Amino acid sequence: MWTREELKQNAKNTLRDKYWTILGVSVLAGILQGSFFTIITEMVNPTHTYLTVLGNYAIDVNGLIRLWIIITIISWLYSIFLGHTILIGAYKYFILSIKENPSTSTLFDFFKTSYWNIVKVTFFYQIKIVLWTLCFIVPGIIKAYEYCMVPYILAEHPEMESAAVFERSRMLTQNNKLNIFVLEISFIGWLFLGMLCCGIGILFVSPYIDITMTHLYLKLKEIHGIDQPELPPIPEIL
Repeated sequence: MWTREELKQNAKNTLRDKYWTILGVSVLAGILQGSFFTIITEMVNPTHTYLTVLGNYAIDVNGLIRLWIIITIISWLYSIFLGHTILIGAYKYFILSIKENPSTSTLFDFFKTSYWNIVKVTFFYQIKIVLWTLCFIVPGIIKAYEYCMVPYILAEHPEMESAAVFERSRMLTQNNKLNIFVLEISFIGWLFLGMLCCGIGILFVSPYIDITMTHLYLKLKEIHGIDQPELPPIPEIL
């Protein structure tokens, strides 16, 4: 079994000498994952009131709508073919950082190997969550927690087929979904403090959350005996 206190203490121990490097990787991964597209898309979103008002004077609203559609499509394609792969690279970095000091280039490891499998699995992962949420909000939330270990599993096993990835995540999170939800909720205080600094403070909290969730993944693997080193055979007593 695991406790929130144990995971958070493990995360603090990991971050003691690695906080700034992990923070840098988190920020870099967020930017490369496509955050800049999100910002631009919001800036040109024609539904915003200030743009509607300005549209009565100087802005071509129809042109703005076309621009918004184009940027949204580009953002979507970027996420599928580049952003998600970088994200899985970030999860690999977090896992490796528990016991070693990985290179920042780890973010791009999966462009060299198992690229198309990661694109496929992450695409199905997003589609599953979206469809479940569109059909039924509560089951969608449950499925999101059921599959929350998918990125970590892919980071360690990029060659694994989608069905096996989802099944392993389902096994790891079985009877743990509520506990994982409570673990995430326990960070609300930190996130609130981060928001007090114009939202920028959230960036400084993200390594704590990321590494805590990484320790959770490793703990769940340990509980289920997954990827554990085999014990040497016991010598026979003559």
